[in-house]
Amino acid sequence: MYPTLQEVVHANALKAFRTGLMAGTSGNFSAFDRDLGVMAITPSGIDYETMKPEDITILDLQGNCIEGKFPPSSEWQMHLTIYETMPEVAGVAHTHAPYATAFAVLNQPIPVVLIEMVLLGGTIPVAPFALPGSLELGEKVVATLKKNQTSACLLENHGTLTIGATLESACEKSVYLEDSAKIYHFAKSVGEVQLVSERAVQEMKQKMAL
Repeated sequence: MYPTLQEVVHANALKAFRTGLMAGTSGNFSAFDRDLGVMAITPSGIDYETMKPEDITILDLQGNCIEGKFPPSSEWQMHLTIYETMPEVAGVAHTHAPYATAFAVLNQPIPVVLIEMVLLGGTIPVAPFALPGSLELGEKVVATLKKNQTSACLLENHGTLTIGATLESACEKSVYLEDSAKIYHFAKSVGEVQLVSERAVQEMKQKMAL
């Protein structure tokens, strides 16, 4: 009944897995259709390499499963909370990308070391810890994204999260986030990190109309 939405989630989740943004069955991805009022989200505990588009679970705004033979990702409340409170968002990507997640474990934001990070909103903040799968986690993520005006954040001792107007956009931001974290890690290991100036960040935001 929702093949296009399911195909979008399946394709992007598989691409993210093959890119190395998570291991095993960790991480989760969703896309939201505001006209239909439904969310497509990766199922819980299913191998990305064997997952099929029809395995993607469809939920309504109350979290009821209306299509799919598998239960949704345990993080479904976090995804729905984002969609309910951030009307500009239609795609969410949650990964355990190793370099970025290392900074989440350190509870350390990632500063603007590359001008491309302006696409993410600037310095990547850390959302305070909350139990995975809890409504509280979604609330803390939303509060962190809104307070810092970013489209990406780290989840303390957990992983990463990016949002976008589409799931493709959210996943692309996950790649930029992990690349920035990797470069920041390498730079810190060999010397003093030179950050992009706040003036340059603001000028780039104006140029990109962010």
